[in-house]
Amino acid sequence: MRKCFAAIIILCALLSGCGGEKASKPAEPGVVDYLTGHEQIKTYQRTKTKIEDINKTLQERNEGF
Repeated sequence: MRKCFAAIIILCALLSGCGGEKASKPAEPGVVDYLTGHEQIKTYQRTKTKIEDINKTLQERNEGF
């Protein structure tokens, strides 16, 4: 019984050290994402944001002239 208890204590100590790890990269989109179009929506939103940033920068540059 003592060996089992010691093994549980060691296991808990080892697992408690795993809590501070950084999160890994998000996983690749899955089948559900493709079926629902979720990945396309995310891509559209990223592209829209980039275009808005470019337009804002161009507008600021044109105001100076």
